[in-house]
Amino acid sequence: MSREHPVVLRFQSLFPAALGRMAMHARRTGGPLDHVERDFAARNRTLVGPDFAREVRAEIRAMKRRNRDEEVEALLRQKRKAQAKRRREAGLQDPWKASEGGPLREAILTANKEFFHATHDTPGDDVVVTYGVGKNGETVRNRLCGKKIREFEKRGRRFFEEHFPGAVRHLRLDLDEQTPHFHALLLQRTEKTSARRGKQDLIQPSSNPLLANYERAQDAAGAWFADVGLARGARSAKARREAREADIPESARRRHVSPRERREARLARQLAAEKTVAHQQAEAFLEWVMANSAREFAELTERRAAERERQAENLFKEARALSRSAADRHATTEALGRAFEVGVSAIEGKVLAHRPGKNEREPEGLKFGAAAPREKASREELAAAVRPAMAPLVRIARQIASLEAREQEADRALAEAARRARVIAAHLPDPSLPEAARLLAVAAGAEVDYSEESFPGAWAVPADADPAETQKALDGFDNRTLLERHSACLDAVLLCEEHPDLRVDFDRGRRVLEVGAKQRGLDIDTGQHDPSAAIDPERAKLHLDSELRPQRKTRRLSRQRVR
Repeated sequence: MSREHPVVLRFQSLFPAALGRMAMHARRTGGPLDHVERDFAARNRTLVGPDFAREVRAEIRAMKRRNRDEEVEALLRQKRKAQAKRRREAGLQDPWKASEGGPLREAILTANKEFFHATHDTPGDDVVVTYGVGKNGETVRNRLCGKKIREFEKRGRRFFEEHFPGAVRHLRLDLDEQTPHFHALLLQRTEKTSARRGKQDLIQPSSNPLLANYERAQDAAGAWFADVGLARGARSAKARREAREADIPESARRRHVSPRERREARLARQLAAEKTVAHQQAEAFLEWVMANSAREFAELTERRAAERERQAENLFKEARALSRSAADRHATTEALGRAFEVGVSAIEGKVLAHRPGKNEREPEGLKFGAAAPREKASREELAAAVRPAMAPLVRIARQIASLEAREQEADRALAEAARRARVIAAHLPDPSLPEAARLLAVAAGAEVDYSEESFPGAWAVPADADPAETQKALDGFDNRTLLERHSACLDAVLLCEEHPDLRVDFDRGRRVLEVGAKQRGLDIDTGQHDPSAAIDPERAKLHLDSELRPQRKTRRLSRQRVR
């Protein structure tokens, strides 16, 4: 009876943002390619969705639009005009429930490599050669049977059509790696209808029983390929469950090793092998020289004997240098990886930041950021840790600084547009005012010297303001006025960088408004009033009848520091 080899079916969750990386790997234009034989890339066969990344993104955008339009129509049918307006203004929303892994599934279907091996009676013209890497980094040549590969392709394609109908957006058989395997992209859709939201198209992997229960998927794969000599893999999850129920120690969970970990382990083994070979070659050569010298030149003079000794010492030094070189390469690789990891984390956490270059003597580099430690010893330790990877870290910090600068400039432009709109709106009731020409200049983008009057609605609170009078004015604002004044203060703080005294007063007004919102239970970010969340229950009752604006996200000033 022939031996049954395991069939392997794995799923990986991913977000639509990862489709570009998946497509790039499918075209062999990027990603980890050291396990791929590039000369064999033409063997790969795309069975479904050659342009799947663009098509799936377009499909998701269409779902978002239909879902929004359906929900708006459903609300209008129920006479909920205000809710329908808010839903329309909210824009497009993702058609899936939030999750850590993402709504799409990448599937990999393969079998044990030995299943594909060619036998002695396989015709020569039906033998497919692939290459792989052994445990010690050596190249492994595999002779596979073309007939088995074709049968696996035929049954694999039918497997996806049968068990994931309508969900397969991409299906590809890769034959340029060591073992033939399928890559599939699954987008499992379902439809839900309700009176409030209408008909909604959703991406819901759990609506397919095999994606809801991976053990059931393994059972299905084992049954599908059973008649060609493949069997379901070990039931490790079931064994662990039974062990927990019987209160006995569980067997160790098999951990999937990523290609990156395999490459790093292979590099470590290669370095160790190089070191061992260098030692052996040096010692063998040294022994040969010494033995040959003793046998053939015993009668030579003391001078020649001293010369032989010097040559032997030089050879031994070269051997030790070879050994140190292999160890240094390994240490350098590890240090670079650690430095890069520490540096990226520090840049993301604002501990390090980009320092622009001034001239050839002061080139660009890194500097300590707002979140950097104050202790000199901690700073020196961080600088030493990232020094091996300084060049790539400087490039990363430069890109992040550029993005932040563009975001800050966009915020300023938006704030200036809002300020000009408020200036013009404040004078619209009387267009005959003598400053109408100035208002037109403001609208056209003319430069102005900012003052408190440049920001209608903003609240500048001086440092010597009377706290009681400030609280009285704050209590007089209804909820809508408080929110509008807070938004105007945010714009004023963004635009008054060249007027530090004015900027400090506007920022103080912003903070006072945020305290007032907490007193009455008003959420600055969403615009929702919840008296039960108020820190001052009496003030929470002052403006219960005020009309609030629709929910919105408030622009924060996390990157600005007020001087």
